[in-house]
Amino acid sequence: MKFEFNNFLFFIKNFFSKLNNKLIFKKIIFLPIFIIGSILVISLVNSSKFENNKNGSYIKDDDLDLEFDLKLKYFTELIGDENIAKLTLNYSIEKDVKPELVIAIMKVESKFNPYAKNHNSNGSIDRGLLQLNNKTFSDLTSDEFYEPEINIKKGVEFINWCLKKSDNNLIKALAYYNAGFGKVSNKNVGEATLDYINKVLTHLQNIESSFIQFKSENL
Repeated sequence: MKFEFNNFLFFIKNFFSKLNNKLIFKKIIFLPIFIIGSILVISLVNSSKFENNKNGSYIKDDDLDLEFDLKLKYFTELIGDENIAKLTLNYSIEKDVKPELVIAIMKVESKFNPYAKNHNSNGSIDRGLLQLNNKTFSDLTSDEFYEPEINIKKGVEFINWCLKKSDNNLIKALAYYNAGFGKVSNKNVGEATLDYINKVLTHLQNIESSFIQFKSENL
């Protein structure tokens, strides 16, 4: 027993003496870090290949790319402008807003005319694809309202805000977008807003159903 204990002490002493060697010490310290880092990188790469959808199943990157390409083609035909379709898709994905909803709002607001302009009774002006109001978006210059990328980016951000403010109540969110948060909160909205909501929802339904048919024909 004494011999075995002495051997054990010798092993411990020898082990710690080797730690004084910087090269060995670095290997001992950095080897676990390297292994853990490698595992994390591999995990991230593998997880990036899949996306969890609302049904709990998984969609591969290839499938997402195909879906994007199909929607880009479909929206381009619907709008008549590939750049506007691509900007709408990109900013909708970035802000987690259904692109079909943005397209439906755009259809009602401007009929996809980047230079659409409307003077309101309160003296404010709505401009561009998503008819952004100059009082709501006071940071934009007159020319910026008519630039598709700026108009779509700001418009999608505002739609996202309306959805969050309404706890994802689509009807209330559309009322916010059309009449303004203050008027809706004060219950000061009329038939024009109800008609607006009905038009957007009708277009949304048509866009979604038409895309299903388009997808089946182009796969």
